[in-house]
Amino acid sequence: MIKLILIDTITIFWYYAKEVFFVSKGVLHMDPTSIVMVVALVSIFSFLFVTVSEVMRFKLKKEQIKADVLIKTEEIRAKNQLDIEKLIQQDKVNRTQSVNYAESNSNQDEVSSERRNRLNERM
Repeated sequence: MIKLILIDTITIFWYYAKEVFFVSKGVLHMDPTSIVMVVALVSIFSFLFVTVSEVMRFKLKKEQIKADVLIKTEEIRAKNQLDIEKLIQQDKVNRTQSVNYAESNSNQDEVSSERRNRLNERM
């Protein structure tokens, strides 16, 4: 698109330049209104070129920021998922340990009650 604008600008400038600065028998003739038109056209196309290039640069920067945000979002999501899995695993380990502890306590209670019963029988 920018190349087309440049080509159009050069073509129009060349067309009007031939009309404005025509040489007849070695003498340069210039029409003042044509000079103003050429300067105005060159100014307009230059402004358009600069504006289009700035807009394209802005859009590119916007897309880069958007991509960076998506990447960071995925990183945070993955990290959170790992943290959740780690907590679930830790909870399973804690449950297993508490069940084992409860079983060992119940076994010890049974053993101690059996000892008491034996002692009571002896007496």
